[in-house]
Amino acid sequence: MEATSALALLFNTKQQNRHLALKLISDVKEGNIDALKLHCYVKSIESFLNQFLDSKGEFKKEYSSLVLGEATKWGKSFEMYGCKVRVNDGKPTYDYSKCEDVILDDLQAQFESIKYQLEMRQKMLQNIPLSGMVDPENGNMIYPPVKSSPTIVSVQLPNI
Repeated sequence: MEATSALALLFNTKQQNRHLALKLISDVKEGNIDALKLHCYVKSIESFLNQFLDSKGEFKKEYSSLVLGEATKWGKSFEMYGCKVRVNDGKPTYDYSKCEDVILDDLQAQFESIKYQLEMRQKMLQNIPLSGMVDPENGNMIYPPVKSSPTIVSVQLPNI
């Protein structure tokens, strides 16, 4: 099967995608699809998308450049393959490193310091006994945070 043929199997409208998701859940509930097999498929699709669309990944820049090159041939706004396509500016980014603004630099330093203090306080609270303890700084009783963690099924895709 060619790559585009495999992708065409997933190319749907938002409504069709929702219907497919609901149908898959229904099929699992009815015993028509093995839940673990479906989960492995979904994780494989997720892995592919994460690799393909990762902004730091090897594919993203080249892929984005190819798509932009093709789209600009068709103008700023057009419909193709049932999709509305627009070529426009993305979210702007700003590099403040060359501003030489002492107020900004001071605020950034304060932010980093407070962020560090917050992380240290959270780590300290995670390590106090369940019965609590007296805070040596203010004499108040403090207790550890409530810890919860869901049970999940982890999938590791084969490397071959």
